[in-house]
This record gives sequence, C-alpha cells and structure tokens, in this order.
Amino acid sequence: MGQESIGELLLGFFQLWGKEVFEAKSPAPAAEGLCFFSSDWADMKLPTTHRFPIDKYRLTRCMLEDAGIRVVPGPLATFDEACLAHDQAYVQSIFGGEATDQMRRRVGFREAPMEAYVLRTLASLGATVAATRHCLTNGIWSGAVSGGTHHAFADSGEGFCVFNDIAVAARLAQREFQVSSILIIDLDVHQGNGTAGIFHGDSSVYTVSVHQKKGYPFSTRCASDLEVDLPDGCDDEHFLQALDPLRDLIYRAGRALCKSGDQRIELEPYA
Repeated sequence: MGQESIGELLLGFFQLWGKEVFEAKSPAPAAEGLCFFSSDWADMKLPTTHRFPIDKYRLTRCMLEDAGIRVVPGPLATFDEACLAHDQAYVQSIFGGEATDQMRRRVGFREAPMEAYVLRTLASLGATVAATRHCLTNGIWSGAVSGGTHHAFADSGEGFCVFNDIAVAARLAQREFQVSSILIIDLDVHQGNGTAGIFHGDSSVYTVSVHQKKGYPFSTRCASDLEVDLPDGCDDEHFLQALDPLRDLIYRAGRALCKSGDQRIELEPYA
C-alpha cells in the first residue's frame, strides 16, 4: 500500500469514527471529580513477542478501577495540539501515515500496522491532553494511564515515544490556562532527553530528571535543568532521599507535571 493511500485510509478512518483530529481542540470526555484517562482502547496490534510490554497500560487501568478510581477513555489528540511541542512537518508525517520504516524503527514500533501505529499514538497523546484540561479546569489531580513519552524530540521520536505528551501538556497549560511557570519532574528510570531538548533555553519550564545514571539513552542525552543521577541497584530509601531537594521546587512552581514510570500525573499544587 502506497503512502498516499495509507493517508487516505487514515483520514477515512478518523471521519468514520467521528474523531475530528484536524480541529484545533480535541473533545473533552464527560468526566467529573477525580479521574484518569486511558488510551488502551486503541490497540497498536504489536506482535505478542514484541519486547515492549504494552499490556501494562491495560493492567494499570484495571488496578485503578479495582481500587475504585474512575478511568475514562481519552480522545484522539488533534493536529494543532501535537504541534504545540512538535515541528509541523514531523506532525504531518505521523498524522498522514507517512512515517518511514527508519522513523518507526528508531521509535521501536516498526512491527505495528501503520493505521494502528497512528491511532494509538494519537490516543496516548489525547489522554494526556484530556487529563491536563481536566486538572486545570477543575483544580483537581488527574493523570493519563499511558504516555510519559519523554524520549520524543520536537522533530523525531525514539525509545517507544512518538510524541512528547509531557511537553504538549506544558505548552497547552501555558496557552489555554495562562500558566506562567511549569516544573516537570521526571521519575522514570530513563533520563528524559526529549523533554530536556524541547525546553532547552526556555526559562518558563524547569525540567528535572531523576534516573539511572548508566541507563538509556546512551547517545542522545540532553541535560535537564536539574539532573539527579542514581546508581545501579538504588533501593527505595536512597531513591526517596534523592527526591528531598525537589520539595522546594514543587512549592515554588506555578504548576507541576510529574512523570513516574509510564504514568503521568498532573498536579494543581499548593495554593
């Protein structure tokens, strides 16, 4: 199937499902009170032998629901929303189904069918966008049971990350909610290179990455504003000690975005 026909198929699919992905703003799911947003309704159709454990998102959603926490299927992100933190040409290549084998191999999802690749990418970003709006509109915690795609740069993806949902959330908070300063706390075991790269030199967003010093990424690291390197075999006690210096940063921040593992939580902190 040629690139043009793939793009036509994707556009037809979006229209069939009623997802207006080329509007300026994605629809807000009906949600009240404390809730999270999920994207596992969109199946990327990876082979069962694939090394990325994508089922963890479904399992996390089920755990939250078993604990009595509401989880709402998120919408698909729109073109304009993705462009908040990404180059337009790169966004167009994803939305149009034009990602090359090399691009998808660098991300790690080359085995996924193109339609499923695009759908899950937009669903993952859309869940984070919905969580951001829900949080800042209602003054309540919210989060995305997926995302945390901190290895994506403005013009490329890598490390199982196509779009950087954390960066998009930060830019959305600035544009729609006039948030003047944002603190991003990345607690993933891997260093948040894409997020650091996107906000390099931007004084309105302060990036923190707490990660394994010797781990991924190996050749594409961009330094965050604050890098907290942890040794191999770090236990819970040492990890919590490493977080102590962040308390003052959190209290001073206008808003905080926190990424822990593969989940992101939006905070409306400390008025």
